[in-house]
Amino acid sequence: MLVYGDDASGSGPLEAIKQWWDELTESGTNYLGYYRKNAKKCWLISKPKKVEADRVIFEGTAINISTQGQRYLGAALGSREYQEEYVGSKVEDWVSQVAKLAEFAMSQPKACYAAFTLGMRHH
Repeated sequence: MLVYGDDASGSGPLEAIKQWWDELTESGTNYLGYYRKNAKKCWLISKPKKVEADRVIFEGTAINISTQGQRYLGAALGSREYQEEYVGSKVEDWVSQVAKLAEFAMSQPKACYAAFTLGMRHH
């Protein structure tokens, strides 16, 4: 399980996550700039059989709960299906970009080489 909002994240037993969340929102306003209103940007990734218990523990917060998954720092967290869907969409996008670049390379080979070496290859 994982809760995150902005740059904070935590994982572990649900009770420990709830304690961490309460401490973050209590003292985070003074030191880190975390506010309870940011809970709506946070996600708890839960196992399907534990989702009801998670809802009870985090009742009264605006934290979103998902059994599928969510992206975090450019990666997919959650179920295997969610990860495959996320990575698959990224791969489709890259294939499309490379195909478009290859099309332009017929008339602008140097510009396409620069676009590939300076940008696309880092993906």
